[in-house]
Amino acid sequence: MNSIIKAFTRKGTQGRKPPSESSKQIVLINVENIIPSPTQPRSCFDEVEIVSLADSIRKHGLIQPITVRKAENSDFLHEKYYIVAGERRLRAFKMLGKTDIPAMIIDANSHRSAELALVENIMRKDLNMFEYARALEQMLEKYNMTQEALAERMSTSQSNVANKLRLLKFEPDEERMIIENSLSERHARALLRISDAEARKSAAEHIISHNLNVRQAESYIDRVLIPEKMVKQYDANYRINDFCNQLIRSVQVINKNGIYANSVRYENDDEIKIVINIPKISSDS
Repeated sequence: MNSIIKAFTRKGTQGRKPPSESSKQIVLINVENIIPSPTQPRSCFDEVEIVSLADSIRKHGLIQPITVRKAENSDFLHEKYYIVAGERRLRAFKMLGKTDIPAMIIDANSHRSAELALVENIMRKDLNMFEYARALEQMLEKYNMTQEALAERMSTSQSNVANKLRLLKFEPDEERMIIENSLSERHARALLRISDAEARKSAAEHIISHNLNVRQAESYIDRVLIPEKMVKQYDANYRINDFCNQLIRSVQVINKNGIYANSVRYENDDEIKIVINIPKISSDS
C-alpha cells in the first residue's frame, strides 16, 4: 500500500485508502511529493517570516492544513500534488524536518488553482505590488481573460486592474529599488509618468535620498517633466512679473507718504506696460 498519503484525524489514526480529490477529508502527505504550483504568484519568500512560522508550528502545531490538488499524470503509485494554498506552511514544515503535512485535496484544475492561490495571497497581503501585477497578467494571458472579467473575479474595477498592470513597465532593477526602499504604489504610479527609464530611475533615486512623501514626489516629478526651455522661460517670466509687482507696490508706498498716485497695467502678447500717474503739486497751493 502506498504510504505517501495517510488518513489524518485528531487522534492521528491512519486509513487504508486515500480520499478522492473532491473529498473534504484532511490527509497526511509526504512533503517530498508536494510540488510548488507553476501558477504561484509569489516569486520570493521572506526567510524571517518562514522561521517565525516554523517556530509557531513547533509550539502550537499546524492550525490550518495546506490545500493541494493532484498533479496531472499522477497515479496511485506515484502521487504528486500541486500546492493551491499554503506554500509558506510547507516551507516551515520542511524547515522543522517534518516528513508529512496535513493537507486537504481539492478538485481544481490549473485555472481554478491559480485563482485560489492568487486570491489567498492577496487576502493575506503576501504579494508586493509587482508580484500582484504579474499574477494578474498571468491570469489574463494564460486563461485568455479580459480585464473586465478578471476585475469581476477579483471584486474590483477594470481601471484598478489596468493601473496594477501598468506597474509592469518598470525595469527589474527599478522594481528592486522601489521594493527595497519601501516606496508605495502611489510613488510608483507617479514615477511612471516619466517615460524614459534612465530619467525615471534618477527621479526614484532623488525621491529615496530625500525621503519624499507621495505629494512631494508628485511635485518633484512635475518639475522633472517640464522641458528645460520651458523652465528657463518660466523663470524669466517670473522675474518680469516680480519686477512689475515691485513697481505697483512702490505706488502704494508713495500713497502712504501723502501723495495720491495710481498705476495702470497694460499687457499684450509682446509686452507689459505699467503707467504710474503722480500728480504735480500746484505752486498756488
